[in-house]
Amino acid sequence: MTICAATFVCLGVRVAGGSQAGAADRQVTRTIHVLLPKPMRSIVALISLGDALPVITFAVLLCALSVVLGNHRAARLAIAGPLLTGIVTTGVKPLVGRTIRDHLAYPSGHTGAWTSLGLVAAIILIGVLSTGPMASALLLASGALGAGGLMALALITYYAHYPSDTVGGFCAAIVCVLGCVVLIERIAATAPRCQSRGH
Repeated sequence: MTICAATFVCLGVRVAGGSQAGAADRQVTRTIHVLLPKPMRSIVALISLGDALPVITFAVLLCALSVVLGNHRAARLAIAGPLLTGIVTTGVKPLVGRTIRDHLAYPSGHTGAWTSLGLVAAIILIGVLSTGPMASALLLASGALGAGGLMALALITYYAHYPSDTVGGFCAAIVCVLGCVVLIERIAATAPRCQSRGH
């Protein structure tokens, strides 16, 4: 989480006020367009799933699933994680001021949203399977990279974001969701103590 936070800040400082792709951005974009030369309709449809309404819908569904499974911490996370990610990615954009096609670009809110949803889904699955540390880490990485990476690929292919924007969105989601996990766990741990003192 610390590495992601540092990466997020460093990238933001580096691209602040810019409106062009850096050398690494250009190289990554060229490579992706060799593999996917034309934006397909499916890519456009995928990008639309990163808009606010679909993301809210997915978050509510994950919350409802968690409640059905009896995992109330995950239910809170399903709302808090994507919400905080959205607030951070939206709030930081005007501060950084990087643009693409005259739109604020850094960090990518779509990538952040899908990364946060992927993380929440992985955490729910971990609770169901009761996996060990290694398997849990693998599931978390798969959820974040699978969902966030897919959205990032679509955005880069469609020239909607520079690759570094998607990295920023990914890092923001990691920090926000895992930060919410820590906070929810601490609240859950202190609640019994407060109740016992009240008695």
